[in-house]
Amino acid sequence: KIEIDDSYSDGVDSDFSDIDFEKIIVNSAGNDCIDFSAGKYIVQYANLNKCGDKGVSAGEKSRVKVFKILINNSKSGLVSKDTSILNVEEHDIDNSIYCVTAYRKKNAYFGGVVNLKSGKCNSNNQLNDFYIQEGSLLNYKY
Repeated sequence: KIEIDDSYSDGVDSDFSDIDFEKIIVNSAGNDCIDFSAGKYIVQYANLNKCGDKGVSAGEKSRVKVFKILINNSKSGLVSKDTSILNVEEHDIDNSIYCVTAYRKKNAYFGGVVNLKSGKCNSNNQLNDFYIQEGSLLNYKY
């Protein structure tokens, strides 16, 4: 279990790891609430509030499985980039510019993949809740 309050930058930042988190709670992060790169990660439950940039960022060929997540007040809720796969069983995202984004940031990689099983998204973006760059993929059933 990890609880973080008022992080100057990323709340949780893990690279090149294989970790199973039972619970992650982040209240106010200057950048990403959770940032995963180049590893395998499982999150049983996360409650993320006031993320300066992304709620969850999966990058650089990471494989991330989230069972239940609540995200409130972030620029982007769930993000997969650079050949990463983000699987989310249940989500509740409020007050984000984008609920889900998938894209390629670095030329050495391909786009990202986000698989959503169930949940809700209440973004504050009048045009679109999702940004999916060509070469990336979003699979969901609402």
